[in-house]
Amino acid sequence: MAFAIRDLRDKFNIDLYPELKNMPDSYLSYIHHSSSHQAQRLEYLGDSVLDLIVSDLMFDSFHDLGPGDLTELGSLITKNLTLAYILIKKNICTTRNKKCADKLEVLIGIIYSYTGKNIAFVEKYLDHEFGLGDIVYQLIESGDDVDNLVDNITPIYSKWIYGTCIKGKSLDIKRCISGNCKDLTREYICSGWSECKDGYRERYLNDGSKEVEVCNTVYGKCDKNGMRTVTNALGEFTNEICPEELYEEDYITDSSCTNGKIMVYKKCKDSKKCTDILWDSYPCDN
Repeated sequence: MAFAIRDLRDKFNIDLYPELKNMPDSYLSYIHHSSSHQAQRLEYLGDSVLDLIVSDLMFDSFHDLGPGDLTELGSLITKNLTLAYILIKKNICTTRNKKCADKLEVLIGIIYSYTGKNIAFVEKYLDHEFGLGDIVYQLIESGDDVDNLVDNITPIYSKWIYGTCIKGKSLDIKRCISGNCKDLTREYICSGWSECKDGYRERYLNDGSKEVEVCNTVYGKCDKNGMRTVTNALGEFTNEICPEELYEEDYITDSSCTNGKIMVYKKCKDSKKCTDILWDSYPCDN
């Protein structure tokens, strides 16, 4: 079929087919967001134009069908699953979802606008590039529901089932639910800590190296000097300064002047973890 796709491309400096294929899903996701005003308008326009094209195609092709049958068939052809099927056949989409259908509706809106609302051109484009007429006859003559047609060319998978991090690697699985497909797997390096065993735990870093640390650490209560004992699973212990986060930012001041000084204490947030500690002092007159 000869018509001016090249002229359209040259006139507007666009190659429509690659433009559709490379249209990012992130752009199409704007359709479902309040800020995607223009994308919503294009989708609306493309959907309306497609309805008219399909109605015109069926009216000219199926003289024996009444209004009810034409309406039912039109709904089948223009539903999201069928539109996704059209793009899946062209390897533009790999999964049957609304985002895939949105791609076609947005493209129809773009072409219709670029061609000065030339609906005949859009109809020829859809038939030439995507075989719209053939798909209509296929749905009628085969008696197949579009779900079965799509199952034959594209798989349906579950969400990724995340594996356990073992020795720095994790194996994820994506189950094949239906269609001509097999389960998918992917392996990646993970950095999760292993369970504590014999007082140690380990993890693997992105470069493949292994990091080991002592685990099951027990922290003693901070004393009045702001120190605490740290004991690991091996029974080894050390003393360390208590962390600042255990104490309130505000100070407690003993306003009584003793031996020429007023003592300033820092309040403990949790009495089970620490006690108030002497923080500062300043001179005073007895």
